[in-house]
Amino acid sequence: MKIEWSDKAVNRASEILTYLEENHSIRTAQKFHLSLWETISKVGKYPTTGSPSLKIKDVRSLRIDKYRKLFYKVSHSTNIIIIDIFDTRQNPEKLEY
Repeated sequence: MKIEWSDKAVNRASEILTYLEENHSIRTAQKFHLSLWETISKVGKYPTTGSPSLKIKDVRSLRIDKYRKLFYKVSHSTNIIIIDIFDTRQNPEKLEY
């Protein structure tokens, strides 16, 4: 399946990587990057593996690491659109999905 990224997801991933590099370490940022791509690879192979959203019918989520979830949707059974990355330590009411 083809993987597409929303602008929001690209920006969020970039923000997270920058934050981790500046406030933790390059190694921590690399671990997040690896976990992110492993999660995306899993979604590519098994698109229905994530939990269905409670708010939006076609959106699913899958945990990237201890603190972050990947939100995506399958489009036309051929594309997966990465919608957002959400930090689960935030107020859950901020979650759009």
